[in-house]
Amino acid sequence: QIDEAIKNVVIDDRLADYINMLLEKSYKEMQIATRGQYDYLQTEIKKYNTRKEKLLETYLDGFIDKEEWLCNTQKIDNQIDLFKDKLNLISMSDKEFIDEGKNIIECSRKAFELYQKQTIEEKRRLLDVMFEQIKLKGRNIEYTYKKPFCYFAKCNLENVDEIVNFINSHIKK
Repeated sequence: QIDEAIKNVVIDDRLADYINMLLEKSYKEMQIATRGQYDYLQTEIKKYNTRKEKLLETYLDGFIDKEEWLCNTQKIDNQIDLFKDKLNLISMSDKEFIDEGKNIIECSRKAFELYQKQTIEEKRRLLDVMFEQIKLKGRNIEYTYKKPFCYFAKCNLENVDEIVNFINSHIKK
């Protein structure tokens, strides 16, 4: 019964290649959008550093006291830290998301083949990746797939064209 459950999520090469192509396209689009955000944040950091330098000059020239200088410097530093945090998030998230998607597709593509060749421990790890829960009820096995494997199991994977058309119709909306 577990063999059948694993077979239900195996996707063929054509569909896997198509989904990978969509992931790459999505990544390129995210890079373009991200590049604009990255440039904006870099510009803002430079702008705030310039303000900080001017604030120091104002203090050194005696136009503001030390307390005002420290207070304003702290506000500027806090804003710069926020911009830097956003930069760090941008640089990590997109590529990791795409890579994880590709790993899932590859797992679905080879799930049954891998399962047949694996040791008991490796099979257990694969089952942990694919299934939310597996229970023995009498002589039957009941299971619940994790996302996104539950979606593959619901598809008629025999009709790749239908799946591709479904994906295209939902992406363009």
